[in-house]
Amino acid sequence: MNKERVGRVGGSGDGFVMQFLPMLFALVATLLFRFAVAAFFQASSFMYTLFLPEGSVFQQLIPLSVMFLFFWSLADLALKSMAISRESRFLAHEAVTKSPERVGLLETDEALQALKGARQKIGGYVVHMVESVIEHLGMSNDVQRSHEHFRHQIDIDAETTTSGFTMVRVFIWAMPILGFIGTVVGISLAVGDFSGFLSGDIDDIELVKRELANVANGLSFAFNTTLLGLVTSLLAMLFATWVQRRGELLTRGVEEVCLDVIASAGGAEAIGAPNVSSGGLVESMQGFADTVSEESARIRQGFDEFNSRFLEVGNRIVETY
Repeated sequence: MNKERVGRVGGSGDGFVMQFLPMLFALVATLLFRFAVAAFFQASSFMYTLFLPEGSVFQQLIPLSVMFLFFWSLADLALKSMAISRESRFLAHEAVTKSPERVGLLETDEALQALKGARQKIGGYVVHMVESVIEHLGMSNDVQRSHEHFRHQIDIDAETTTSGFTMVRVFIWAMPILGFIGTVVGISLAVGDFSGFLSGDIDDIELVKRELANVANGLSFAFNTTLLGLVTSLLAMLFATWVQRRGELLTRGVEEVCLDVIASAGGAEAIGAPNVSSGGLVESMQGFADTVSEESARIRQGFDEFNSRFLEVGNRIVETY
């Protein structure tokens, strides 16, 4: 069986591209966004003060850091979404859709040849998974073992897909945190400067106005950074939820195709799935049903005993009073 590394659902299979390219895109997008705000908005506008606030370099870095994480999240999720779209098209490939039928008609070799040809041309996680299931059926000659192997593999892939969103979740958490840090910094600067001013001469009205304006600017920076962090986090969270949902739907589609292949192999003697496996499965299900019936009868009996005792106690109380 081909042991090549195949990208999981929601990934392209190239770790360097998936990690470096979104970061590079985020850096370039943040710089371009900063220049665009400076070029197209006036210094007194809300957009300008939101992304390019007056003050120290540290104050200007906070909104830019939030936008950097936001663009990084968008780029990472966009790559995942494109990979999912690509795999979804492979799910409708003829070699994949006809695999259960070919296995059921004892055309296992033909199904494998079609899948290998498709994998060499288009590659893809979907084709690899279906091919892996059919090859395992052929080697193990046991439908039940192949089903267990497939379930184990699909669980690993689901965990890998979920872990692929870890960095995005961290960014979604970090964006509002940066906004809150900006809030603390803005309030600290505003209150600190004004408290220092109050300890001096406050008879000059113009000086008081300037200091109050500085306080207002500090508070504006504080609230603007919070707003920016919350909005960007919300947008990234919505996009991430949508992409993850698409990945789950794709995984479910792959699971359905592979289960159809395994079910078709249940009656295929060429693969060697013994009838004992199906019979054992039926016996297990029948035993489970008998156990459930017995437990239900015991529970019903317990309720009847409790009800009778409850009525007996109630009658005694009535007779007493």
